[in-house]
Amino acid sequence: MEYAPFIVNSATQRAAYGLRFYAGRQHQSPVGQESWHAMSAKMTAWTLAAPQHHGFFPTVYDAERGVWLAGSETPNASASVNPSGYSVGTCAATGVWLLRWYTDLADDSMILPFVRRLGDGLVEMQRADGGFPLSLSSSTLGVVALFLAQLAQATGDSSYARALVRVCATLMAVMDNPDCSAGLALLKAYRLSGDRSHLEKGLRLADELGEMNDGTPAELYAEAYRLTMNQDYALRALAAMRGLRPVADLLHDTDQLDFEALSTWAILEANYPDVLVLS
Repeated sequence: MEYAPFIVNSATQRAAYGLRFYAGRQHQSPVGQESWHAMSAKMTAWTLAAPQHHGFFPTVYDAERGVWLAGSETPNASASVNPSGYSVGTCAATGVWLLRWYTDLADDSMILPFVRRLGDGLVEMQRADGGFPLSLSSSTLGVVALFLAQLAQATGDSSYARALVRVCATLMAVMDNPDCSAGLALLKAYRLSGDRSHLEKGLRLADELGEMNDGTPAELYAEAYRLTMNQDYALRALAAMRGLRPVADLLHDTDQLDFEALSTWAILEANYPDVLVLS
């Protein structure tokens, strides 16, 4: 496969998820279903090739120069062995999509050790107030919390669940720039902790983010529906999905793939078929 000049691991892994999920379902594709399967495997292998230091890793690869860069927040800096030199948020976002691959698509033996090392690094780095170095906003905290929630669910390790509860306390206190990752993390934290404050704050974010006119909040609404059985959330998830190209179009027109739309549809089909059946 041909690589772009700059490869961002979180975006690469998100694209890989959508490609693998639909690898056998595209119609008359010039790429071909075997190529989709093979391409997604190569993309995942590329993500896992990033060198880890205390669990953290460079998240941008400069293909022209053949060097790893620390992350999208510091695109001109060479990767350092100092964990604080990496983008905490981008590492966590990459981990989220690796875990989705692991739980929904393929039990890749390399993924769990990779993401556990990242989780252990986050637990070790976590400050007493629940935050992390380079946590510049609640959006960064939100994706870190989402990663910890998914890691705790995938492994059953209580150390990740405890770290999640601490970061959620900080997240709820500094909700300066709420996003869908933060809301989804709080709802998943409720599943693990049973703390209704997580549910209430997560639902509040779902309500506050209700004016977005694309598919971004669809998973948040679907999870809110799953927890409350309030059909309004299911309808809002379906309405959000109407902001994306229909999946049938994506599978027929593969010349210019919309990876964000493809992966969003895949997440809903893999995890929330009870929502999609209402359409």
